[in-house]
Amino acid sequence: MTSVLVILDTTALVADRFLEGNAMRLLLQQRSMGRLRIAIPELVLLEVANRVREEATKALAEITSGYSALRRLRSPASGQALDVSAEVAATDYETWLRRKLATTKLRCYPSPRHHTA
Repeated sequence: MTSVLVILDTTALVADRFLEGNAMRLLLQQRSMGRLRIAIPELVLLEVANRVREEATKALAEITSGYSALRRLRSPASGQALDVSAEVAATDYETWLRRKLATTKLRCYPSPRHHTA
């Protein structure tokens, strides 16, 4: 029996960032039965981590704006500090995703190099 190669793209991983959705469960089940091979290009993993960075940057900006509004109201909550950064969020997610891929026996494949003559 020949297995089908499924290459996950950025959209698929952004939609199911923690690989817990029904579609991913079905893919993993079909892979375990030998019906599918699943490939995740390294570039896709990096793009998803960058999306996390972008979303964290936006969320942190909204929180900072909220803190500014509270300070103008002289709210006691306005002095709270955040111990998170967009870079840490992206790095933590990338580390988590690499571990998750390893535990589910999925591999990240290097992106082909573009050669020009």
